[in-house]
Amino acid sequence: MLARFRHSNDSPGFVPFSLLEWESPWRAFGSLRHDLDRLFGAYERTLSSPYSGEREAEVRDTGSELVITVDLPGVAKKNIDLSISGENVFLKATRSATAPEGYTAHRRERGSYTFEHSFKLPTPVEAPKAEAVLQDGVLTLTLPKSPNAQPRQIPVSSQ
Repeated sequence: MLARFRHSNDSPGFVPFSLLEWESPWRAFGSLRHDLDRLFGAYERTLSSPYSGEREAEVRDTGSELVITVDLPGVAKKNIDLSISGENVFLKATRSATAPEGYTAHRRERGSYTFEHSFKLPTPVEAPKAEAVLQDGVLTLTLPKSPNAQPRQIPVSSQ
């Protein structure tokens, strides 16, 4: 009822407290927290990527090999640096968003970013036999396991 009279000259003489719009003092803290989350979320995105902070990545064990897939939309093959050292895989990818020569960007929603990540491998792999394929913005790295690390069936005998 108070909201109805708030912006008019027809203000009633007496308004009971039950009709007042009371705001919790904790609402200000919620608003502050929301603003800080937005601020630090934006800072985190500028450090790693324009999205939620990390690229989508997955490490799968197929039994005889490890398969790592990473989403790298818009990254060219020449801008990917991939290396294996011991039981770690290091990946660095960059994407630069520039308008073609002679054009001016009026709106840019796809920004430049640099993605760096290292994967600790759960088992030893044969690095010389590793294969990497970039297709449709998805990098797939196939790492054959070392023969000693592959699962084996052990026959059980009875006595």
